[in-house]
Parts: sequence; C-alpha cells; structure tokens
Amino acid sequence: MERLFKEFLTEFKDFKNQINSKFDNLEGRFDNLEGRFDNLEGRFDNLGVKFDNLEGKFDNLEIVVDDLKTQQKENTQILRALEHKAEVSKAELDNIHHQLAKIQGTVNEIKEDQKSIHEILGDHEVAIRTLRRKPV
Repeated sequence: MERLFKEFLTEFKDFKNQINSKFDNLEGRFDNLEGRFDNLEGRFDNLGVKFDNLEGKFDNLEIVVDDLKTQQKENTQILRALEHKAEVSKAELDNIHHQLAKIQGTVNEIKEDQKSIHEILGDHEVAIRTLRRKPV
C-alpha cells in the first residue's frame, strides 16, 4: 500500500508539475498578450496624437485657403477696375485721335486759306504788313 501511495504521490506530483508548467505557460502567454495590448494602446495613443496633428494642419490649410479666396476676390476686383480703366482710357485715346484728326483738318484748311490770302494780297503787301507789326 505504501508503494501505491508513493506511486500515487509521484503521479500526483507529476500531474501537479504538468499543471504548474501549463499554468506558467499560460501566465507567459498572458504576459505576452498584456505586452501586446500595451503596445497596441501605445500605438493607438500615437495615432490619436497624429490625428490631432493632422486636424491642426487641416485647420491651418482651411485658414490658408480662406485667405487665398479673399486675396483672389480682391485681385478679381482690382483686375475688373483695371479693365474698366483700360476701356475708359482707350475711349479717351480714341476721342483724342478723333479730335487730332479734326484739328489737322482745320489746320490744313487754314493753310489753304492763308495761301489764298497770300496770293490775293501779293507778296508786297504781306511784307508791308509784316513790317508794320514789328516794333521800331
């Protein structure tokens, strides 16, 4: 009986050692899972920080885009004003060309009239009039 008891005790110790070994193995696996979980939490926290950083950059981009839109509106207004000014200037220049042509026509008429007067009065009378106009 003692032998049976020793065998039972030996088998029980072996069984206990096997259970302890499996339990230690499970503990190691559990510790490994905890480590992995902590690693995942760290990565998740890192992703949260990166996401917050991206949100900040996106907000900055929205501000830049809004500023660009405002600048574009101002540039469009300036361009329209310059286009209007160019049209007005072109109209004024066309008017000046028209007036200049009219003045040139008038000057040519005066020259022709002067030639006619010169022929009528003669060179002698023109010379007399020129001398009378000069102060003595």
